Amino acid sequence: MAPTLSNRGKNQPVPGAKNFSRWMVVVLTLLLTLALTIGAIALLYNTHIDGQQRTEFAAQQQQQQIEKLSWFKLNEAETALVNHHHLDCIQILAEVPETYSLYPRIEYLQEECYTPLASGWLAEAKKLAREGHLKDAIAQASKISGGHLQAQAQHYIQDWSQQMLDLASKSYGGETHDEFQEAITIARAVPQNSPLYETSQNLLKQWQQEWSDNERYATMAQKAFDQGDIQAAVRAAQSISLHPAWVTQRNHWLIRANDTEQAFEKIVQQANSLFDQEKFSQAAQVIRQLPDADPWHLKKTELLTQIEAQHQSHDWSSVVIPIIGALVVGVMVKRIF
Repeated sequence: MAPTLSNRGKNQPVPGAKNFSRWMVVVLTLLLTLALTIGAIALLYNTHIDGQQRTEFAAQQQQQQIEKLSWFKLNEAETALVNHHHLDCIQILAEVPETYSLYPRIEYLQEECYTPLASGWLAEAKKLAREGHLKDAIAQASKISGGHLQAQAQHYIQDWSQQMLDLASKSYGGETHDEFQEAITIARAVPQNSPLYETSQNLLKQWQQEWSDNERYATMAQKAFDQGDIQAAVRAAQSISLHPAWVTQRNHWLIRANDTEQAFEKIVQQANSLFDQEKFSQAAQVIRQLPDADPWHLKKTELLTQIEAQHQSHDWSSVVIPIIGALVVGVMVKRIF
């Protein structure tokens, strides 16, 4: 039997139904993916928020621990202050963690604990200064590194440093080598933290250089005298400074140079006098006492040259005169006969 028209319609699929089903699957898949993504994002966000909260909570806990420790240390410092253990108080406060909320309290206790301690150091420094122990006084006052007494301590340190330099300068102006050494010792004792430390170092260099130069010039003067170079000795002596410890030696060399020149001048006069008396050998013996340094070497050479010329002239005369005498006698005898 051939199928009817109505049966063919029941067995055929509805047009577009298959495509619709496919689209529904896609849409549902996208919706599911979106839902999962949103869920994941929400989970991550909640995890981040939870971690941040835990971090903040931990920080708060740590801050509370710090404040608790700070209060404990502050109470300990206050106990030390009440018992007048000022150094212990300062050491305890140094262990207190810096907390903004507690800073005014810490600052107050530092001042209360440090002031009596600094006052004691300054009083001890003043006592040492009165006893003449200026170096120790400066060291004691230098312990004060803060508080309202620091400016006062610095004033005393500068004043005591100046006193040390004054004492050093006075010793340096002395007439002995021991005083020079004392001046160097005092100037070296000025501590590096003193505002006059650089000044003390400059004075040390200046004094040591002057002393070294004077020693060198004195050695040069002695050497020149030993060599008979009086002019060089005078130049060296005149280069010695007018320092009180060196003036005596400087004048000694200059006076000795003057006396030596006068003695040499007398030798020249004596030799010339003997030469004029034709005592040539004696004149040569005297003039040879002069040193081999100008101008005396030149004067010695000139006179010895003249003496040598006289000796040569005398030797020539001793030969010629007898010959001439013999000739004259021969002529006279011939005339007689």
